[in-house]
Amino acid sequence: MGRISSIEYAPAATRRTLRNRFARYLDSDETISTPNRRELMLSDESLLQLLRSLAIDFASDVSNARTIYTSALSPHSKEPSLDELIEAGWINTVWGRVSTSHQLARFAEANKQMRALGVLLKKRFDETYRVIGEHPGTSDLSAVTRRLVNKKIRLDQIGCQTPAWVAGRLWERILNDCQDPSAALRVWFDLWGKLGHPSLVPGRVWAEETAKAFQDAAFAVLESDPAILGWEEMRTDLIKKQCLTTSQAPDSVSARVPCVPESLVDRVSWIFDCTDHARIWEYEDVAWLVSLLIADTEVENSGPAPHPVARRLIEVAARRADLFFILVFQASGRAGFLADLLLSPSTSGVACLLIARWSLSSGALDRDLIERDNVATKSMAFADAASVFSHFLARGDVDPKEAASLVDCLHGQTRIGIADDTVSGESMISTLMGELGHQPQDILRTMVAALSTSTDAGLGTSKFAAALDVVDSCGLSDDVDPVSLVEAYVHSILAAAPRLSAHRVRVSGAVSLLKLASRAPSDAFRRFLYPIDVKGRLAECSADDWYTLAFDIAYQVRVHIRVLSRAVAGIGDSVQEEVVAALIAAIRAGALEHQEKGRIPAFAPNYEADLGSDGLDRSIAADIGGAIGALGGDKRERVLSAVLETDEPMVLAQLVELSPYATRERIQRRIEELPPSEAGNVDSLTDVQARIDALLSAGLADAAERFIETETQLQTLGRIAGRKVERLRVGLRLYWLRGQWEEIANVAPPSELSQAERQSAVEVISYFKAIAGVSDPDGDSASAEAVLARLQRERPDVPAYVLNLFAARLAILLEDDSFGLLEGLKLIRGRQVLRESEEMMRNVRGLTSADREMLICNTSLLLLALGQAEQANELLAPLRDSSLRDTAAAYSAVALARLQRESEAKAVLES
Repeated sequence: MGRISSIEYAPAATRRTLRNRFARYLDSDETISTPNRRELMLSDESLLQLLRSLAIDFASDVSNARTIYTSALSPHSKEPSLDELIEAGWINTVWGRVSTSHQLARFAEANKQMRALGVLLKKRFDETYRVIGEHPGTSDLSAVTRRLVNKKIRLDQIGCQTPAWVAGRLWERILNDCQDPSAALRVWFDLWGKLGHPSLVPGRVWAEETAKAFQDAAFAVLESDPAILGWEEMRTDLIKKQCLTTSQAPDSVSARVPCVPESLVDRVSWIFDCTDHARIWEYEDVAWLVSLLIADTEVENSGPAPHPVARRLIEVAARRADLFFILVFQASGRAGFLADLLLSPSTSGVACLLIARWSLSSGALDRDLIERDNVATKSMAFADAASVFSHFLARGDVDPKEAASLVDCLHGQTRIGIADDTVSGESMISTLMGELGHQPQDILRTMVAALSTSTDAGLGTSKFAAALDVVDSCGLSDDVDPVSLVEAYVHSILAAAPRLSAHRVRVSGAVSLLKLASRAPSDAFRRFLYPIDVKGRLAECSADDWYTLAFDIAYQVRVHIRVLSRAVAGIGDSVQEEVVAALIAAIRAGALEHQEKGRIPAFAPNYEADLGSDGLDRSIAADIGGAIGALGGDKRERVLSAVLETDEPMVLAQLVELSPYATRERIQRRIEELPPSEAGNVDSLTDVQARIDALLSAGLADAAERFIETETQLQTLGRIAGRKVERLRVGLRLYWLRGQWEEIANVAPPSELSQAERQSAVEVISYFKAIAGVSDPDGDSASAEAVLARLQRERPDVPAYVLNLFAARLAILLEDDSFGLLEGLKLIRGRQVLRESEEMMRNVRGLTSADREMLICNTSLLLLALGQAEQANELLAPLRDSSLRDTAAAYSAVALARLQRESEAKAVLES
């Protein structure tokens, strides 16, 4: 039984339930509209009589526009005809009126070769009034009519008490007088606009027959107007317009406008990627017409599912791209109509995607509280939608390719990391995967095939991540054809640009990918294990091209090491020997630079610092450390030996805390044996500083000092701003690491600093003196806490100030016993410190994964002291694979022990 069980036997009840729930869960701030100030106010009856006696001639009417354009043509003009302009894309003719985009209008008006078009575009908003039919009887109305005809006042400057009532009666009378409902709709619609588009619901305002005539006339426009384009026609139109504004050849523009995708879910992304909201204003009248039709569906809480008007709208929109654009745009802000979109199988996936992208505003007050609840309610709405979508999919009403596209789009809009799966997008992917797990195998296989056979389905793409997620989450590694995914992986590795990343591949996904590869033919499996012939490729290039090629290959090697390492970490010591051998080969190929042996420096600091690629992911040391930790015996030894061949101290320093405890001494010894003169080459001051930072973070003071000395000797092209302050910071870190509190106390700002640098230097010294006061057994913790509090108030966005202030307050609280329980005043203070920490973290910017891990550990320690062992244990769970896993394990052990004692005590009391 699914989450929304009523869909099986009572769809109408499901519609009512979903409408109510979406209205609660997806409610967004509504802009309160203020009625336009009208220069002249009439009674409702008077305004109705006035409107019945008037005809409006719009300059934008096609026939009038043709006259204006023809009159503006100079004798012997070589300007194109109006029809030629329409064909070329300069002008649209929507529902009998000319329109164009703001961009094209500006372009045309500035073009002296298109003078007549400029004249037309300037006049297209002009309008004149004529008296028709029965002349208004009263002198007052006659005077108003004369002012309108003489252009002394505009119709939209005249108001009344209840414009909606006037609009309702107006349609009844125009329809009664006109033989053609479509012509009557055009007249009524123009007058409704002059009334200010008052809100009305056709099915409520008019009798059934009158409302049906309105709906039929509206659908006649939507279904037959040639300006409302189909999908391929819209792409052609977009290309035409880009050619006009960029003066580029159609072939060049066409190459940049993607082909129309097959699924409606993908078409949502396509249409919003290829155009913008301004296009809707070219179709403003159509958008208002659609809004009136949707109003009928929104007020009807009972009845068929979906609402008949919604079903008809959806059927037309599926064929006509511009209408689809309008419908999706309006559904993105109307939760009631969203239920009908969801309950129509063809657009059920579209509704799920719109919920995933739903924008919820929070305002300035209580922002964090509101945003947190918004994420929760949006997740609930998505869970409802995913359940309905899954029902239609299992029943065969939805093409599995729509489901594949939905998974792809969710992955495409979610930044998927390895350690952080707390974002709402990730939560929705998990929800959808849970629903898909119950689908028949043939549907899932079709989904994987649709995702993996696409031309853009390589590693790093959302399609590859989606296919792997379906395989992994639904347990399909033994059931789907492995070749397409494996070949996509190999192809993307070989075609890698310096932006290729494995950040979308989790440990479990890497395991599934390896299982697929092991089922592939032996030659495909070997290509998966050894996709890059580093030595062969380097041997073929010239000396001039060597470094460029090595740079590209380094990215390929790094990504392959990551994927293999994650697979090994997921499987453990039982992993196949050939996989371990492939991982060792990849590590050795990237461990250091050796041109003759075909080895490249893939562990160089600049790759870690490149935010465009690996910056999306955790450090490569974390992946290698995870693999080493999962292996044992000879396998661990061989992988570790391959890593220790590297001459890059930064990666080795990171590995110190990311590898098993038993391996750390060997890694540290390798670092100590690696003098700066034998370390890998670096190209920038930034890389040198990154090495020093990694060594200091690993607690390797002596090695760090050697590289600090090399940094002082490094020559740069000119003075680097902030370099002396960075040297000061590094020196203070070294003192702190060695516990040289007196040296820290005696530090003064360097000489020859600019005013800004001197301020930074003073701030750095104050900070280190404060954290020294906390760390020094004989230090003044209270004074240190006060300094850190001042720094945090002055710079609330700096993570180090917040984290160390929290740590200082924690140290003061727990000075007697780190794992003791707080009591009395200390208990009250502990709760206050926890609240203050949460408040301060809201202003922090640029929090790194290491910062986040430290915050989690300290927060968990405080929770333990507050007697909240269960919350502490849950908070520590994500740190299983972090550099602080040993600390996390220790804290978790304390938490579990306390939970066990609490459970035993409860059992005794109950007995």
